[in-house]
Amino acid sequence: MPTLLEDEKAIRDLLAAYCFCVDRGDADAFVELFTEDGVWDRGPWGRLEGRRALHDYVRAAAGGMTPREIKVRHFCANEFISIARDTATARCYVLAMNAAPTPPVPLVIGHYQDELLKAGGRWRIKSRCLRDE
Repeated sequence: MPTLLEDEKAIRDLLAAYCFCVDRGDADAFVELFTEDGVWDRGPWGRLEGRRALHDYVRAAAGGMTPREIKVRHFCANEFISIARDTATARCYVLAMNAAPTPPVPLVIGHYQDELLKAGGRWRIKSRCLRDE
C-alpha cells in the first residue's frame, strides 16, 4: 500500500505529465491521464468531457505538427494536494507561453483546480478547471 508521500509524488508526476503531453500534442498519452468521463474545463475556451473529446482536441490543436514544431509550453507550480484515500484535490498555478516569438509571450496565466481519482493503483484527472482569478 503506497504511503501518503508516494501518492503525492504520483499526483505531482501526473500534473507534470499533463504539461508534457499537451505541449507535445500526444493525444493518446494525454487521454490516459484522465478518467473515462474526465472533464477539462478550459474556462473561456470551452469545456471538454470524455476521452474522445479530449483526444480530438489535443490532436486538432497539434495540427499535424511534430513535438519539435509545437511552441506552446505549460508550466505548473505551487501545487497544493489534499488526499483522502482514493480521491484527491489539487490546485496549482499555470502559465502557458508561446515560445515561438522572442521573447516568449504569455498565453494563459491562472490556476488549475483538479479533482483526482485513484483506480487500479493509478491516479487520474477526473476534472481539471482553469481559473484566471
